[in-house]
Amino acid sequence: MSVYVPLVPILPALIKEVGGLMRKLHFCSVYKIALIVLVLIGLASFSWKSVTNVNAEKAPIFTAITASGDTVSIEKLRGNLVLVDFWASWNQPSRKNNQVTLKLYEKYRAVSLRKKRKFIVVQISLDTRPNLWRTAISKDNLYWKTHICDFKGWNSPYVSQFKFKRIPTNILIDTSGNVITRDIWGSQLDSALSVWMQ
Repeated sequence: MSVYVPLVPILPALIKEVGGLMRKLHFCSVYKIALIVLVLIGLASFSWKSVTNVNAEKAPIFTAITASGDTVSIEKLRGNLVLVDFWASWNQPSRKNNQVTLKLYEKYRAVSLRKKRKFIVVQISLDTRPNLWRTAISKDNLYWKTHICDFKGWNSPYVSQFKFKRIPTNILIDTSGNVITRDIWGSQLDSALSVWMQ
């Protein structure tokens, strides 16, 4: 499957190891700096990879009616980068995350206008009351059109279909319909999007 490999968590240890190697080799300062720069550039380029194999996890296929009455199909969104985001109006971490998702959507929507592929957010809510769901969409200014809710709460088939046990939860799907990664947030999600939208 496609794998997200973050460099940030292991960067301090890598720098320490490279520094130790430099001391052992007794290189002069100029060569030390040059070698460190080359190593870090190489690591940075390796920090994000798409590893594809026959066992790639395909995203679950579904077709649903959105809040605006349109039909959305995950299959028809192939060719685009899709973030499927699970949330609920009554869940405060979800509401807080909505603001981050909104900023990322606005940032990569602008990129989408210059690319053949688009960044699309599909939000699936576990709400049970239509009025609270629609009010939250409006209040949080979630102006994309792909909002879905079957008003079954945790009994929704989406829960078992996408195999999650908490909200917020997200799944990033590549242009071929494969799951890139699950549950990355903030700067890590921003970094993933910047790479895949290149």
